[in-house]
Amino acid sequence: MRFSWRGRGARPARADEFFFSAGETRQTPTPLMLLDPAFVYSNYAEAGLWTVMGAAALLKGHKDRSGIILGLTLIAFGASDLIESRTGAWYRPWWLFAWKAGCVLSILVSGIDLLRKRRRESP
Repeated sequence: MRFSWRGRGARPARADEFFFSAGETRQTPTPLMLLDPAFVYSNYAEAGLWTVMGAAALLKGHKDRSGIILGLTLIAFGASDLIESRTGAWYRPWWLFAWKAGCVLSILVSGIDLLRKRRRESP
């Protein structure tokens, strides 16, 4: 660790040298360190919204297979928003993108199936 003797006493010359000992390698800043709090809180709100919609779909469509799939998928999509609030992007890491894409596909398929069943049942 290199010290600067300016001012009152010894202090690290650079901030990153203060946080890492001589044996550690320096880390690049993670997206979590750089995230805007508004982004994080909006993802929390979005996760809550998807979860509430999923719970409503489960309660309303509990007798129908498509309704159950839709409800569980909406809850899973809400959980993926919690992960997104930590990673900073919906496409990073790759498995989060795959998770979200699978949820969107499942929401589309089960939603279309539910709409078709309602049209058949209505007079």
